[in-house]
Amino acid sequence: GWAYTSRTARDAARQGLPHCCLPFWDAARQEDNDRAFTSPSTTTLARLRTTYGVDWLFVDTRFPVELESLESIAEVAHQEGDYVVLRVGAPS
Repeated sequence: GWAYTSRTARDAARQGLPHCCLPFWDAARQEDNDRAFTSPSTTTLARLRTTYGVDWLFVDTRFPVELESLESIAEVAHQEGDYVVLRVGAPS
């Protein structure tokens, strides 16, 4: 997640807040990402891939996700316990 990026650490230090408490800095990107899990479509995944360079999705099935829909449009690369890793689009 973004809570452990150098950008978040820098912003948290600047604001005197814990890094885990800062919101993600790009609301549109966050919405596109969330849509991939809550209402996945080929259009949504293509947007992630072409706009943001996303190659992989990591799913924690303990949280709400449309996994069956995701699995129909992305390749399951690994699955173990509550976790699923999917490849978005063609391999690089």
